[in-house]
Amino acid sequence: MTATPHRASFPCSQRGQFWTPIRGPDWAPIDIHFESKSEFAVALDALLDPSVFGLEVQLPPVRYWCRTSQKRRSHHFDMRLTFDDGLRRAVFVRNGDSLSKRKTQDEIEDIFNAIPEDFADEAIVVNGDHFTRAYRDNLRRIWEVSAVEDADADERLEEAARTTNYWLLQDLIKKSDLTSPRGFGAALRLLGRRILCADWHAVIGVHSRIELNA
Repeated sequence: MTATPHRASFPCSQRGQFWTPIRGPDWAPIDIHFESKSEFAVALDALLDPSVFGLEVQLPPVRYWCRTSQKRRSHHFDMRLTFDDGLRRAVFVRNGDSLSKRKTQDEIEDIFNAIPEDFADEAIVVNGDHFTRAYRDNLRRIWEVSAVEDADADERLEEAARTTNYWLLQDLIKKSDLTSPRGFGAALRLLGRRILCADWHAVIGVHSRIELNA
């Protein structure tokens, strides 16, 4: 299942399963399901990156020799990202408690060493604990507002961010002379593109500390 990212909104269930109008190869909407909220968040975080060209789930298994069990096993990576330069990255998502265990570390080493060249160019491990509830909420709101195109507001807010002094997001919006709703939406889009930065582990609002990404 291949998906090319489109900026659009979606509903999300408590189990992390969601439908989003990401388009597949035949330009038909795709249902994408994840087993955890962490996987869901990792996918959204990746799709907000403009250099990500595609997202794939339900991948074929990677067969590997497990040193712990002394058996051949199969592993299904949580997703595979394709970047606009053609790089393919396989993603392994697990919580911090599991990643701290020697058994899991050995398993990851065995799996990564067995990845075929035609499957991925590289593989990474993502600690799902990084995606706190506030971080996931911010991702969802930023993804939703990214469906709204307002290049003028984005440009004006970015110009204000680069040429004026401010501390809180509400100060930056005032310096841009945008209305609060347009300015806030522009700020979320610029955060999604990593032009601005804030504390993603707290709910981002007009009273959030905001600054240009170095």
